[in-house]
Amino acid sequence: KMKTVNNECTILFYEENGSIIIDNIEVTKESRNKGIATKAMQDFIVEYGDKQIELHAYPQDNDTDIFRLVEFYEKFGFVVECGSESCGFEMIRK
Repeated sequence: KMKTVNNECTILFYEENGSIIIDNIEVTKESRNKGIATKAMQDFIVEYGDKQIELHAYPQDNDTDIFRLVEFYEKFGFVVECGSESCGFEMIRK
């Protein structure tokens, strides 16, 4: 499935064993740091927050700070399950 916000943020996800798996969240480079991903995640949590949500936090490009990305997801109740700076972090929201 795909959820798009103003053609600036796309969330690709699927459902597996009762959990929502976010495969990718992409914000266009020119739209970053404008609150678009925050709004998209808020809406996503409202719609799917009654289920467990899992994702793999990894940078889209070399300009993305992985630790800032992890902090972004933590604002929405996600916690790190495992991972590393070099390959990203598996995160879960129960």
